[in-house]
Amino acid sequence: MNTSAPLPRCSAGLTDVGKTRRVNEDAFLDKRICGLWVVADGMGGHQAGDRASQSIVQGLDQVAYCDDIEAYCQQLTTCLSAVNLDLSLEGGKYNPPRVIGSTVAVLVVCGNRGALLWAGDSRVYRLRKGELELLSRDHSQIQEMLDRGIIDMTQARFHPAANVITRAVGGSPLLELETIIFDIEAGDKFLLCTDGLYRGVTDFDMECILNGMTDCQLAAQTLMARALAGDARDNITLVVVDFFGATKRLTKDYGVTGRSRGAKESASSSMESVALQLMKFTRATMNLKLMLSLLDYAGRQLSQYTVINESEVVVQC
Repeated sequence: MNTSAPLPRCSAGLTDVGKTRRVNEDAFLDKRICGLWVVADGMGGHQAGDRASQSIVQGLDQVAYCDDIEAYCQQLTTCLSAVNLDLSLEGGKYNPPRVIGSTVAVLVVCGNRGALLWAGDSRVYRLRKGELELLSRDHSQIQEMLDRGIIDMTQARFHPAANVITRAVGGSPLLELETIIFDIEAGDKFLLCTDGLYRGVTDFDMECILNGMTDCQLAAQTLMARALAGDARDNITLVVVDFFGATKRLTKDYGVTGRSRGAKESASSSMESVALQLMKFTRATMNLKLMLSLLDYAGRQLSQYTVINESEVVVQC
């Protein structure tokens, strides 16, 4: 057993109401000192969904760190079960009864071991050696139809039942959580997110951004900017966690190059790194609107940039 939680190199979380909703029913927890990260997507309408997701985050925030991964998971499960019961009882007070619930996705780490606990369709991805992998599995009607071969991925994307989930905290008196335990490797990077992110950002774009951004805050901002460049009809919440990665993270060749002007020649220049990362990703996607939105997010780190055309930017660092 380990005597203390390992500290990842960085972690960062963001949430946004999106372009359509008036209330943000999402919530997240970034508790790096305890090796604990959470996203939750509330449902039940306005104050009900907001209360559900906030209850989850506030409850888990009170769970004490444990240096044994199985015991830590049990404590988190006990906490979520208590929140589930409270929300179920509260929903039963309405006439007619209503569901006051939330999805939840939890990443917890003890030493070199990690675990996921989740219910609903909020997701956890892992970037390992440049490859993005979905670790969680949606608890949804769509996923069940995919498993049975009733529909394919193309049909699933536009299916009217896309938002119907089969498990949630508060969804029923008995909470069903799914849990997996695994080893953490040096350089692993994790992305926890609600459906507002992955419905608006492709897996390829997520992989490009996580590979290209060595700073968690910049990666989170870039993912958010990418989502907001689209329709953003739902709330968007994400947490990025990076474990002991090397400084140069980009391990895949996306067939793009970049050039900077006025930057120091040293490859260790953080500003040059940010500029090149932005150019590599945006030039790979050939999206000028996205390029500008990402540069706006990074504006505090870049002193000047000039758009040459839709596939090239020159950055003054």
